[in-house]
Amino acid sequence: MKKNQFEMLMIYSGMLQDGVSSEGAIAFIMLMGETPTDIAWLIKKVGATKKSELYKDADRKLQAKNALNNVLLGT
Repeated sequence: MKKNQFEMLMIYSGMLQDGVSSEGAIAFIMLMGETPTDIAWLIKKVGATKKSELYKDADRKLQAKNALNNVLLGT
């Protein structure tokens, strides 16, 4: 396990303790800009299901974030 993977696992675990779903925690980690290889490792490590839904959820959240930034920044 690489240092970055360990840190991702700790972030993931902390989110679960805060009440975030497994899928939601992985989606947030995807938005943090981690490498696809490390994200794939995390999904395999935690045994997450519905992998395609995780990517769709992360994409929707990223689109919403970008739309909000456009409104706030007036672009």
